[in-house]
Amino acid sequence: MIKIVGYQLAKDQPDGSARPGDVVTVTANESKIQIAYRGKSIEVDPSLVTIKPDIAAVYEGVEQTMVLGWDSERFNTRDMASSIADRKGVADIVDYVCLVGFDLNDTYVVFRKPVADAGCLTLVEQSDSSIYRPRDWIAQQSAALGQFILHNKAKRTMLAHTSTYDTVSALELQIDLLTQLVAKLMAGASVPSWGQTFIDSMQAQQAVQAGAEVAATAQIAAQKGKNRSLQLSQANAIGGSP
Repeated sequence: MIKIVGYQLAKDQPDGSARPGDVVTVTANESKIQIAYRGKSIEVDPSLVTIKPDIAAVYEGVEQTMVLGWDSERFNTRDMASSIADRKGVADIVDYVCLVGFDLNDTYVVFRKPVADAGCLTLVEQSDSSIYRPRDWIAQQSAALGQFILHNKAKRTMLAHTSTYDTVSALELQIDLLTQLVAKLMAGASVPSWGQTFIDSMQAQQAVQAGAEVAATAQIAAQKGKNRSLQLSQANAIGGSP
């Protein structure tokens, strides 16, 4: 039987009861978990989660479906949340039914809706009033998931202070200056007066540290290979050429 530890964050009604039909039920067997809510359900197989640790938010989708929104996908760009909502047919990305955290061995669920104890999980009652964020509780249960959440928070903070427009503009200027420099050298001209200043400035802020050029080259090749594979898959899907 899959080990599931559940934490109920809040009740729906002031008296602690649930509205009729608004109760989450969880069932599990040796390999899969089924989560059901308001006539919709989804089956999750922890063994098929390719990246661990990871956390999935379970949403009510369109046409009597439930869908998963993964933290590993959501926190990679500033606008990924709205992208997930659009692609998966989620009306409100904040109003999820529960969070499911997967570490290497166990599964942790935080229910934002009332939950029926089906006997397949250990349900922890809300005893610490300081815990209001579901991911805070998950972080306390698993060191691996705690590090994953901390990493995502740091990434989100960095992205919040990074302007895509300014970054693209700076890269465009850098490429323009490199093009000018190469063109002058190819024409037999000497290095322009600004050339050394440009090189010194770029080296001072370079992403590649001294001695790490080989590793950086391998990283570039891997990413380009991944991008190319995705381009080919997209082209095959639409019957065109990449």
